[in-house]
Amino acid sequence: MVYRGVFERAIHYNKKDCYTVAIYKSKDVGIPDDARKSTLYQDGKIRFSAVGYNLPRSAQTEVVLQGEWMEGQYGLQLRVFKWDESVPLTLAGIKGYLCSGLLKGIGASTAEAIVARFGLDSLMVLENQPERYLEINGITENRLDEIREAYHQSIAIRDLVAFLAPYNITPTTAQRIYSEFGIKSIQIVRKSPYELCRISGFGFRRVDEIAQKTGWSTDDPMRMRGALFCVLREARKDDGHLFLPRDELVRRALAMLNANLLSDEQTSEEALSDVLYETVCSKDLVSLKDSVYLEKDFLAEASAAKRVARILATPGSAIKITQSLDNILSKLGITLAPLQRKAIEMVFQYNLSIITGAPGTGKTMVLKIVLEVFRRLNPTGKIELAAPTGRASQRMAESTGFQDAKTLHNLLGLTAGDDEQEADKKRDVLDADLVVVDETSMADMWLSNQLFSRLKQGARILLVGDPDQLPSVGPGCFLRELIECGLVPVTTLNQIFRQSNGSLITRNAAAINHNHGKLDFGKEFQFSACETTKQAAELIHRIYMGEVRNYGVEHVQILSPFKKEGAASTKELNLVIRESVNPASSDRPELIYGTQIYRCHDRVIQTKNRDDVYNGDIGTIVEVLAGDEPEIVVAFTSDRTVRYGVEELEQLELAYALTVHKAMGSEFKCVIMPMLIAHKIMLDRNIVYTAITRAKESIFLVGQYSALTMAINRSSLQRNTHLGALVRAYYQKLTGSLEKRPA
Repeated sequence: MVYRGVFERAIHYNKKDCYTVAIYKSKDVGIPDDARKSTLYQDGKIRFSAVGYNLPRSAQTEVVLQGEWMEGQYGLQLRVFKWDESVPLTLAGIKGYLCSGLLKGIGASTAEAIVARFGLDSLMVLENQPERYLEINGITENRLDEIREAYHQSIAIRDLVAFLAPYNITPTTAQRIYSEFGIKSIQIVRKSPYELCRISGFGFRRVDEIAQKTGWSTDDPMRMRGALFCVLREARKDDGHLFLPRDELVRRALAMLNANLLSDEQTSEEALSDVLYETVCSKDLVSLKDSVYLEKDFLAEASAAKRVARILATPGSAIKITQSLDNILSKLGITLAPLQRKAIEMVFQYNLSIITGAPGTGKTMVLKIVLEVFRRLNPTGKIELAAPTGRASQRMAESTGFQDAKTLHNLLGLTAGDDEQEADKKRDVLDADLVVVDETSMADMWLSNQLFSRLKQGARILLVGDPDQLPSVGPGCFLRELIECGLVPVTTLNQIFRQSNGSLITRNAAAINHNHGKLDFGKEFQFSACETTKQAAELIHRIYMGEVRNYGVEHVQILSPFKKEGAASTKELNLVIRESVNPASSDRPELIYGTQIYRCHDRVIQTKNRDDVYNGDIGTIVEVLAGDEPEIVVAFTSDRTVRYGVEELEQLELAYALTVHKAMGSEFKCVIMPMLIAHKIMLDRNIVYTAITRAKESIFLVGQYSALTMAINRSSLQRNTHLGALVRAYYQKLTGSLEKRPA
């Protein structure tokens, strides 16, 4: 469906991805009645809402919008797949387009000067002889670069969306392609489509379908390159691998290339091996002995290893802390276990050290004492505390009393969307004498390298975490590799303080961690058997309602391996639980956004970092405000509330049930977890161990015991990484030995 109209106003515009919600006015009587704004206007034109990417926002040009009608927050909206502008070939029309805001660097006065100088040829000059714009007073070379970039970006995105539309590529995906390749996007998609395999989210089959429809041969070397990149990307995403052995890479790529092809069309191992060799020679992939990496993964791992080795090879400035430590412990009335004291002393002996141990072994207490000792010995020294997630950094601040704890991204000045080049531009040295990172097992290789690349010379860094919990979402196994390399000073705390002595939670967590399938059950650790996913969901519901009566909603948490699939997924459980603990009623106002309902008193979780709240923070909706610009208000703590407009509601999800990954860094009095064969793709020893150790008082596992046994026998920590070996190699190169340097 195609409609002509003129922009009237923007309801929402995202500067990062150019997603636009706007009102257009039109004389087109074909616009559905349900899509027309009810307000009557004197000009007699129909107003309707359109959504899309980088939609024109200039009232000076008529636009042609092609799309389909869909239900949205603002009623029936036109979802735009393709659009074009019709710039009136009049002096007024061209002037209006130039100063519409689409071309950064051109305002009203500049537009008037351009039209006065070039007349009806103004846009032709910009397209073919842009340097002539320098004849206009006030347009410098830098300003002209901005104008040209904005002009070509607008055209490139529009053309890219139009070219990809027949292949069911959404404008969102087209925007991602443009973010990767810029104004060369169309050229690359047409001439080298398999380069799309470098972009996250582009599977080989999807790219191959586009390429085959545009005449590419199945034996083209570019197709083989694309398969190699896709296999490596899938391995890092699905399994956390930084590399694949050469033979495994070739085997997986051949299976991908030859699927559904006749035998005489299939790629041979010899041909693929030749392409792999050429790709490594061109440095698009990196080979270390028999291991093949994506370039960015190898650079991150090698860089991190060099920086760690350099810290270890440099003699630390050991500080005697006995007297200060004893004075602090006496003042606070604290008695430390021997290993806790050893851990504290180690921090002041070495510039890099690790404190590890299961939850409840006193890592937080040790950290509090480390901070007290450091402050006493170095009153002017700067301390930075950080964790990989917002929730973990918030708990760090609460438990230590150090309110400036940050996420690692915030500490390093990074945003979630930063690529390697953007991150390198921000590589400022941290002005910190002591850096402490909690929940380090959640930090992937890339983020860990960013941290170590910013440490100033002589700074002390303490890594805290449990290497047996779920590994990072991104590739690598940074904390475990450092521990196992044998060169980093490590203290492993093993005395449980959080649960009572002899706790079944503690005992069974240890058994699971050591791959022992025989568990002990009792009141605080229960297994409820059932056969189907539906039965498990019903049983979880009953258990949850009973435990909420004992503990309260904020202290009982359902943790599921799956987010969206099946009755025992977080999505389905959240809807069922919400209708039991917070049903619709006249005294509970609610706001409907798309298919989601946000109801007063709902328990919700923040899913993105922002200035006033972190990804992983859990709160309660305390107000729902109606009106022309509806809002909801969420209380995350008694003194911290955050307002959300409709465009920000996508950052919130119901939180009665969470994935285990979302719960990392948190603890609850009671945890309930489905344990089902249907979830087998996500079940392993580390996800069960992590879920169990979130519970302080009681744990309920619901489902099939065979699923629990299967999970205990699988580990998600077996990731392909050479970090430990590289640290040892670089350390030996620097010192001539593999002996630890004395403090």
